[in-house]
Amino acid sequence: MSRILFSPESFNMGETTRGIEIARAAVQHGHEVLFHVYSPRHLKLIEDAQLPVCLSEPLMSEAEADQLMALDQGRGVRHPFTTEKVRRRVAAELVAIRTFNADAVVIGSNLTMLISARVAGVPLFYARPYAYSTTYFSAKPAGEAPAAPGWLRALARTISYKPASFTRVAREHGIKLPRRTVDMLSADINLLCSLFTELRGDPLMAPDVSVGPIFYRAPGELPQIVREPKKRPLIYVGMGSSGSARILAAVLRQLSTVPVDVLVGDGVLLAPVDGLLGGGMLLSDVDARSLGNNIHRAGTVPAHLLAGHIDASITHGGEGTVQTACLAGVPFAGIAMQAEQRWNIEECVQYGNALRFTKHDVHRGQMRGILDRLLSDEAMRAKARQLGEAMRGMDGSTCAVEVIEDYLRNRHPL
Repeated sequence: MSRILFSPESFNMGETTRGIEIARAAVQHGHEVLFHVYSPRHLKLIEDAQLPVCLSEPLMSEAEADQLMALDQGRGVRHPFTTEKVRRRVAAELVAIRTFNADAVVIGSNLTMLISARVAGVPLFYARPYAYSTTYFSAKPAGEAPAAPGWLRALARTISYKPASFTRVAREHGIKLPRRTVDMLSADINLLCSLFTELRGDPLMAPDVSVGPIFYRAPGELPQIVREPKKRPLIYVGMGSSGSARILAAVLRQLSTVPVDVLVGDGVLLAPVDGLLGGGMLLSDVDARSLGNNIHRAGTVPAHLLAGHIDASITHGGEGTVQTACLAGVPFAGIAMQAEQRWNIEECVQYGNALRFTKHDVHRGQMRGILDRLLSDEAMRAKARQLGEAMRGMDGSTCAVEVIEDYLRNRHPL
């Protein structure tokens, strides 16, 4: 048995739920797990999964979480990682690693743990999309495997930017960070959780290892609208934690005039909820009142169970959201909020099971036409069914745990 510390940035729903799924598989393999997080935004998801969690100081405020989300989406350039913030987080992480006596650490995008795990000498595993991988930024295209544009690969080979706060705190602990940014943002093993990388068997550069899709298996039952006899097409809309409330409201207004039922999930709220800790996308009263009675809110939906129930879906391009859309075996339309999401959607467009759309399509009132194509294009629907079937044989969470086990076994052979 090993002791595995999980430290995702818990303001991000996709990253948090990816950690939850790997931790569940680790527990099933007999390992002990603990979550160490800073944001309360998605703390309840970890608690509901009955996984032990420590909410640590310095707490991440909602403003800081929003700032990081804006940075990720290219809407801002500021970040909250002052030298003092990095110093306090590294100190807290070192205490967590040593108190828990961790054999391994699994992160999402917790960059301070890139310092802490190196200081502690504990193996670090980074669960991430292919679009953030060493291979994507460094390798020439091989076969069908996608790669970053040539200019971006050239830049990745030379760029050495690191926030001064990270370099300074690493130096205080006697650690010299890797020169290249792409190497600094890498772990001992990068667990690539991407669908098509696994499906194609793309060649990868060390330390990248493909484990396959990892998506949230939310607890609970399917909502009533799904369990009732279907009278007309049922469309699932999920925008994750990084979607835009303004864009979502515009999409839902257009779907309000279409003869379909629309199930809105991923924590979207059409009215305030007492005790909400953030993370749910709250539509304004005006937006909520403008929606038709065919729009059904269900909070967090067990989207992995929607296969056979829905006819199409509309999503942002988050990796987990796209993967559950593919698992359903029906086409989806995706709108990207940042570069990685554009890549996730584009992979599906190229495969033939999805359409991309933009905020300009929304503003021009194109959603009905997009939905009509999702429901009527038989070639697209056949590709979606094919992909859904292929995914049923994949178990990225278990594969990730097996990769961790193999690494630890080889590090300390009997």
